[in-house]
Amino acid sequence: MSLKNLKKDWEELGEIDAFWAVSSLPGKKYNNWEMEAFFEQGREEIDRVLKIGEELGLLHSFATALDFGCGIGRGSRALSRRFGRVIGVDISDSMIRQAKLLNREYPNCEFQLSGESLTAFGDDAFDFVYSNIVLQHMPNVGVVRRYVAELLRVTKPTGLLYFQLPSTIPTYMGLRKWVRARLYRLMIGVGIDRMTAYKKLRLHPGMNMQAIPEEQVATFIARRGGRLVHTLRDVWPSGVCSSLYFVTKDPGYPGLGRVVNPEPR
Repeated sequence: MSLKNLKKDWEELGEIDAFWAVSSLPGKKYNNWEMEAFFEQGREEIDRVLKIGEELGLLHSFATALDFGCGIGRGSRALSRRFGRVIGVDISDSMIRQAKLLNREYPNCEFQLSGESLTAFGDDAFDFVYSNIVLQHMPNVGVVRRYVAELLRVTKPTGLLYFQLPSTIPTYMGLRKWVRARLYRLMIGVGIDRMTAYKKLRLHPGMNMQAIPEEQVATFIARRGGRLVHTLRDVWPSGVCSSLYFVTKDPGYPGLGRVVNPEPR
């Protein structure tokens, strides 16, 4: 799979059911998310992450934040309550268009298309860099590592990088996703429109899944000049073990206290 194909999948997911594509909770598929509840979920998630970051002593300034893989701006809107300027980036045009529309009343939120890197931003540009349920959908592990390196690069030396990435994924999940994605493309290829394939045939574009063991992530971060301060684990009902990483570039960070792992979903 390539980034070109990834972009195509997420363009279509954004057009078919953007809310569920961003937050794929049971019962929310087929356009069943209520907008208020959707954005409230984002607020709760951001508040939880920032609280941990503050307890760890990793948030010193609230001037700038980056929401990598922003989708339709669920996290960006929540971040705008705490940060002076928030930039959301995403690979999907359809997601960015909706993010701009849905968050037009939040003037400190900006939304931009992203490519294979974050060259639009200089080194040490953001106080807080956030990415949740995004890196897991990259085409391969090499692309994941490249983006993690970029996220670390644009984080200020005294800032906080937070990202989520599965450490293990059950084998059956990858096979099931591959089969459903192939069937979806087959149906589209014979002339069935996207919404019919989604709502009638229960098929949708691929949502690729990648996993990297925690020890490999820690080694990569260290080689890139980062310091992994804290890791939380969240076991999903599907059997995915999701790891949540808190990273700094500050070599003098002393470490503060203990943070309790969140409850499993």
